Amino acid sequence: MTRRILISYLSLTFLIFLGLELPLGFVYAHHERDGFAADVERDAVVLADQAGQDIAENRPGPVDAIAGGYARATGAQVLVINTAGAVLSSSTPRTSTTGPEITAALANRHAVGYRRTASGGSELYVAVPAHTGATVRGVLRITYPTDLVDAAAYRAWLILGAVGVLTRRTRRPRRVRAGPLDHSAGTRTRGRHHTARQGRGH
Repeated sequence: MTRRILISYLSLTFLIFLGLELPLGFVYAHHERDGFAADVERDAVVLADQAGQDIAENRPGPVDAIAGGYARATGAQVLVINTAGAVLSSSTPRTSTTGPEITAALANRHAVGYRRTASGGSELYVAVPAHTGATVRGVLRITYPTDLVDAAAYRAWLILGAVGVLTRRTRRPRRVRAGPLDHSAGTRTRGRHHTARQGRGH
């Protein structure tokens, strides 16, 4: 009997996981990816703002200190070019300085998305314009391999699934066991009834 109850409970938990926790996990993972991309976009804007004047004055040293420092601290790949396409900083020796995201940033627009790489993987890319005043001086692009992005989303999915399972376990009904019979109390009760009957008899 206990075995059947356990199997039924585990089956119900698994079905709830498939029907509820799994879809929620995918939604949450997608939300985490979007949130991560938004954070990287904010970082790119801050870096571009810091490097704008140095890009305008064509000073690779200060630009590389800003962009390279971020790349080393985060593991991202950072590229900075001026409007002529000259590379002022790059965290990788061979990287493309063209593409739709570069064109969009040179046109004073932000470009954020995911794409396939030449090696067969995929990456998150964020490209933003670098300004001095209202003038676009260049482009700052940050890219992340999606395995770094997905690692954070996967951890969040696992946490959500674990919370769901633990919640189901805490809600599991418990057996109610009858406590031991208090024989002394029962004896005293019978004694009182017996005394009362004797009193009525007299």
